[in-house]
Amino acid sequence: MIETPDPRVPLTSPCPCGSGRKYKRCCWPVEKRRAAEAREAIRRSTIEVGAYAAGFEDDVEEFDEIFFEAIRGRYTDREIGEFMKTAEETIMVAFFDIMAADFVARDGRTPIERFLDDPVASRGLHPAAREYVEGWGRASMGLYEVQSVVPGESLVLKDLFTRRSVKVVEHSASQSLNKWDALFTRVVRMGDVGLLTGPILTVPRRKLQWVIDSLKKVKDEPGDRSVTWARFFKKHWNDVPYVWFMMWVSPLKGLELRNFDGHQLCEISVTYSLVEGGGARAAARLDGMEELSRDDRGAWSWIEERERGTMENVSLAFVSLEGDSVVLQVNSRERETLVRKRIDHVLGELVVEVERSDEAMDMESIQKGPRPVDDDREEEPIPLDVQRQVVHQMLSTHYRRWLDEPLPALDGLTPREAVAKRSHRQRVISLLKGIEVDAARRGSDDPATGFDFGWLWKELSIRRTN
Repeated sequence: MIETPDPRVPLTSPCPCGSGRKYKRCCWPVEKRRAAEAREAIRRSTIEVGAYAAGFEDDVEEFDEIFFEAIRGRYTDREIGEFMKTAEETIMVAFFDIMAADFVARDGRTPIERFLDDPVASRGLHPAAREYVEGWGRASMGLYEVQSVVPGESLVLKDLFTRRSVKVVEHSASQSLNKWDALFTRVVRMGDVGLLTGPILTVPRRKLQWVIDSLKKVKDEPGDRSVTWARFFKKHWNDVPYVWFMMWVSPLKGLELRNFDGHQLCEISVTYSLVEGGGARAAARLDGMEELSRDDRGAWSWIEERERGTMENVSLAFVSLEGDSVVLQVNSRERETLVRKRIDHVLGELVVEVERSDEAMDMESIQKGPRPVDDDREEEPIPLDVQRQVVHQMLSTHYRRWLDEPLPALDGLTPREAVAKRSHRQRVISLLKGIEVDAARRGSDDPATGFDFGWLWKELSIRRTN
């Protein structure tokens, strides 16, 4: 256990040891130095265990095959390579942490057990470091949710399977994690508090229920039903990196991207080349279409009103005029058929030639984002406080409507209806947490930053501490 100075004793109070001297001039400097020595010894022991484990090359090779086996059969080398570029450090920390604590080699021991059994390797371990390494070997990975954070000092994590909470003393993670974040990690108990040993594998809120259900399904198989969750994660250690890779390597792999109407997404552009000088006449005809609304940039949107409970309206197409050419843009072939029938009729004899392009929307095109628009006009920047006031008002209006909108995630119930049902209440809580997690990740220059979602919890009569 790490002995730290007692924060409950004021520095100017008499020292608890009974010497009669002030605490700050008696035991406090000694306790502070010992705590720093223990923390440094624990840090060094983590490096020593990792280096020791890496020295068994045959074990590393065997572990590597198991660790990456599932994703190598599912993803291409290019996909894995691209992911490794962005997450290599996290993956390597997870690799050696799980190998050291969970991988049982052919001699029946984990690398940590070997390390502690090796009198040369473990000789001279600081008592706190030895306690830490022993606890590391016993601890299992777990799925946690952040309950509270004191940036730079600590955070409270709740195990999402056992429902137990633990206070974790952690400097860096407490500055990067937010309340309601979900993550895979390993917590080593040191007295009344915990320390994180290795990886912080974050889980998107929208994927959290899928992760929980997937792991419960595995645990429900014969042979695992009666074991504790800690024992389960020790036995099925490879499920953690596999599930995490499934969420982050290529999260939309194998899924068709569709628009609100269920049509497969495509990037379709139709260019109508007009007779010389036909641009002005085309603009007048487009202005006369009741389906189109013209914006201040001179482009048109085809807006279709929808029933309440789905969306207020949907933009089916965008039309722009470029000299003597009209450009139509839609995101599905079905919408193209509907819109072109009307546009073709309206433009009529003005059209000389029609060119069409059709590209399927994939992850690469989505990640690249929209093509930049050429616009030489300079616009006066809007002050951030003005933007924030407008955006916060929009968010407030949006979420007040949201409370009474049927949601697919709630089986067609509104949040107000769902929270009253025992079977759906937890889903509503999960949605609220997801909204707050996404909001917490906004930068300080984002006008949506600082919006308080507390009123949503009150409106639904849910305690925010759930």
